[in-house]
This record gives sequence, C-alpha cells and structure tokens, in this order.
Amino acid sequence: MSVASKTSCQIKEGLFGSCKGEAVGYCQYCARLFCARHTLILEPEQQVCNRKNCVAKWEDLQVHLAYKSVVFTRNEQELCGIDDCSGVNFGQCVRCTGFFCPEHVGPLEEVVLENKVRVKHMATLCLHCSQRREIWLRA
Repeated sequence: MSVASKTSCQIKEGLFGSCKGEAVGYCQYCARLFCARHTLILEPEQQVCNRKNCVAKWEDLQVHLAYKSVVFTRNEQELCGIDDCSGVNFGQCVRCTGFFCPEHVGPLEEVVLENKVRVKHMATLCLHCSQRREIWLRA
C-alpha cells in the first residue's frame, strides 16, 4: 500500500501522543500508519510496525509456518503431525489443518473475536494452535 507523504505516524510515544513522523507504511496487524523509525518490515507485500504486539504476531507467524511444514511432511506419510509420535491420525486441527493422533488434537475451548466481542466456543485444535491464539487476540 502506498502511503501519502503528508500522513503522520500513528505509533504512540510516551504518555501524551503519537510520533508524528512521516508515515512510510501501514501495519498489516494493527492497521496503524508508521514511520521509518517504527518499522519492523517494510516490503511491498508485508508491512509491520515495531509495536510489541505486532512483532509478536510476526514472530509467531514465522514459527507457525515452520510448524505447518513439519506437520504436513509427516501427514504425507500418514503420521501424526507431532515429531516422534507414532500415533494414528485421528482428527484435523481447524487452525493449521494438520492431522494428529487423539493425544495431540482434541476439542478445546477457543476464544475468538466476533464483532469486537470475545466469544468462547469449542473447536478441534492441536496444542500449538491453541497456545498461539492468545497472541492473535491482542490489539
């Protein structure tokens, strides 16, 4: 996304307001404009500011993509997605779409945002995907 040159950074600084530097990007996670000083990544396809929650989301995504690669490689061999597990595939995680044995996937309570309200419901999740949900519920 191209950012107009007259637009200000929206990243908070100190107790009393935003940076006001010239915006160079638009964060894909928090939807705030950010300046060069508040940039984590600034590429045509990925723009991320350096806010703590946005950095955590970007880092989690890197770990998650590596995890999915291992899970799918094991699933191609009809193995549980978890390394060193010899269990038979039983269920599919609704988040990563990998297949796991009964020990590594199951019904868990999940919190999701619906119309800006946190709602609990049951979902079939692997432990990895269950644990990462907390990061993605942060503003």
